[in-house]
Amino acid sequence: MFRLSTHNSFFPFLQIGGIDATDCDAKDIDPCNDAGYQARKMANIKCSVLKSPRFAACHQHVQPEPYFAACVYDMCACGSNEACLCDALAAYAAECRAAGIVLNWRSTSLCGKGIWID
Repeated sequence: MFRLSTHNSFFPFLQIGGIDATDCDAKDIDPCNDAGYQARKMANIKCSVLKSPRFAACHQHVQPEPYFAACVYDMCACGSNEACLCDALAAYAAECRAAGIVLNWRSTSLCGKGIWID
């Protein structure tokens, strides 16, 4: 049973079966630390396309840095899976589209133009 309660007036916490979830020993995990230097390097290289001319028309409307960081994180977690890269790039393109900027970023060599639907 899930129940949203309040620990005090400022910090709500989740109770699961009567257990205070704020008492959990959770730790932040960085998949790039676990994956190692080479994985982080490859993720940075692949995700750098977000900062390239291919996406430049949107940079002044939607900052690419948070999407770049999320892309690197995801790529480390996915093991350089092409689908993870395409999902990260598509997320940025969707935010650009919401800001009124339509990008023609897909190609036969990048996320298969004509295969994916934006």
